[in-house]
Amino acid sequence: MEMIKFHEMIEGASNIALASHLNPDGDNLGSLSALSKYLKKLNKEVYTIFDDVMIDDFKFLFNGIETIKSSELKNVDLFITLDSADLNRIGKDAKDLYNNSKKTICIDHHHTNNGYADFNVIEKNASSTCEVLFKLLKKEIIDEEIATSILTGISTDTGSFKYENTSGDTHRIAAELLDLGAKNLDITVNVYQSNPKSKIMLLNEALSRLEFYSECKIAFIALPKEISLNKDYKKSDSEGIVEYIRDIEGVEIAIFLKEKEDEIRVSFRAKSYADVSKIASKFGGGGHVMAAGATCHGELRIAKEEILNEAIKEIKCKES
Repeated sequence: MEMIKFHEMIEGASNIALASHLNPDGDNLGSLSALSKYLKKLNKEVYTIFDDVMIDDFKFLFNGIETIKSSELKNVDLFITLDSADLNRIGKDAKDLYNNSKKTICIDHHHTNNGYADFNVIEKNASSTCEVLFKLLKKEIIDEEIATSILTGISTDTGSFKYENTSGDTHRIAAELLDLGAKNLDITVNVYQSNPKSKIMLLNEALSRLEFYSECKIAFIALPKEISLNKDYKKSDSEGIVEYIRDIEGVEIAIFLKEKEDEIRVSFRAKSYADVSKIASKFGGGGHVMAAGATCHGELRIAKEEILNEAIKEIKCKES
């Protein structure tokens, strides 16, 4: 029924805008790329909105796709959000366009998403938004490029199929995508084996600020803006740092703060039993039990202290 409703809304729209969340990752970029290419194969006028900086690792997914700033559009027949638990995640300009659209669809898998669109397809047990999206698409239209984009999102949001959100369905869908022509080697080389020198240098800088708390169960890095905004580093260079420190033996919660000009981006990761989405929600953020994010304002020192206190509470709560 969801597939039927989804395609009915697409067929009834002359032009369609797609947007995923700011501070992009592989799942929202994979779903954005896949749906954009899919709709173009249906001969729809598609506006692929991208209001952030494209991560180099995922540029290969956007070959042939022309992105547009949401501020360049006034209104559309249909606006589809991807991988965004709430409207604030897509940014102010995109939110304004969303509110001026005739119809809206939300495709997501975050358990904090309560459904804000006219039509919501939210599978909270799915590994990724790409997994949800795959079930909505007609298989005969999926080509190699679309399959590759979807598999990229599934691979990255499951930590290369290592996380607990990986189910039997996830593996079956991955197998079907490979049968449809998904290029796994392209994903491996671009996403996992192409780290620029600047990324390794930033990782070295970040690790020099690594701190441990709660008997080393919490690993914490707070990167000041004089480092994070240094022209020697690209925005995407900080991707993966929080996962790197989570993988340290004995660490349950990893926290990475990245100070920007007027805000602080926070990434949380858990290893086995902590719920970092609870911590993120305390600061207006959200996400998954084992991977979440938030944005804070004010002094880095104060943000660090407040976030650390909540993380310590979560460790004590789970161990009590």
